[in-house]
Amino acid sequence: MTWLAILAMSIVAQDLDQIRAENDPPKRATKAMEFAAQKFTDARQLSIDGDFAKMNEALDEMADGTELAAEAIEAKRNVGVMKRAEQRCRDLLRRLDTLKSDLPAGEQASIDPIEKRLHAVQEGILGRIMGKRK
Repeated sequence: MTWLAILAMSIVAQDLDQIRAENDPPKRATKAMEFAAQKFTDARQLSIDGDFAKMNEALDEMADGTELAAEAIEAKRNVGVMKRAEQRCRDLLRRLDTLKSDLPAGEQASIDPIEKRLHAVQEGILGRIMGKRK
């Protein structure tokens, strides 16, 4: 891993517990999606390095981050935050699909549960955006 990648990981070193402690739901959702994006970047680097076990851990943490963002969105209905979160989920799904196709055949199946979790989060957010207002 290059020193630049290590520096980037240390800058976004917040863990999910620190993000959960954020009182403002829109900020919590935004931070959770940033966390998820960083975890995907980490997973991509780990896949290049051939460390598939740690890659799967990073992808699992990425999915946890998107789920935390969805929970924060549920707590306070902010359409702008919901749209950005849905777009980021869609982007993560696209990037995950590319990662999956780049992996060796034996490792591709490990991506399926993560992909299903991200689809569920994205569909849930999209449903809230398109749903009836109260």
